[in-house]
Amino acid sequence: SRSGGALALVGDKKFLFNFERSAFLMYGDQGRTRVAMADPVGDEEKFEGLYWRFMEQAHDEGMRVAFYQVGAAMIPVCVEMGLRIYKLGEEAMVPLDTFDLGSSELKKFRKVMNRMERESWLFEIWQPAEVAARIGELRTVSDSWLAHHEAREKGFSLGKFDAGYLSRLPVAVIVVEGRVIAFGNVWPGNGRDELSTDLMRHTPDAPNGVMDCLIV
Repeated sequence: SRSGGALALVGDKKFLFNFERSAFLMYGDQGRTRVAMADPVGDEEKFEGLYWRFMEQAHDEGMRVAFYQVGAAMIPVCVEMGLRIYKLGEEAMVPLDTFDLGSSELKKFRKVMNRMERESWLFEIWQPAEVAARIGELRTVSDSWLAHHEAREKGFSLGKFDAGYLSRLPVAVIVVEGRVIAFGNVWPGNGRDELSTDLMRHTPDAPNGVMDCLIV
């Protein structure tokens, strides 16, 4: 149900499955450290066993282990394994059933949505087949964003602009005068519990507030 399971689609990780192949853990090696990315995916009853198997297999191969972005439910398992816990950040969760643009604290978002309507910006969600067919339009936005920010693709804990990865997921776009000026790919968690986004990019000449608009 966690949307971050979509990181398995990026193509830069290895996988450790349980014996029944009903759950897996994704990971990568950095030097002598084997890093597991987020919680496992699949049958939650198998997660603890996967953690222990991951550690044992890594130690057998002379590797030390780290678990990155561990969910609260798995922290006691990490403590039992003798690992140290470090807090590196927090995750914001927005409950959509109470998200109300009419509330006073969301005034700035109402302004950008009014601008969207006034200036005829279009919001669309492309399904994977359309993403594959129009990947060149998204690449133009991505390339201009990377060049403007003098940035390069990352990966592992984030997605990257890769046609194979993006074409497996829906993508939300903002279109102005027939041109895509911003996009964010969509991570739909299983069971309709969670929805998130990964790559969020816009052209350097995009109007102010366009990413707020895309997310809202």
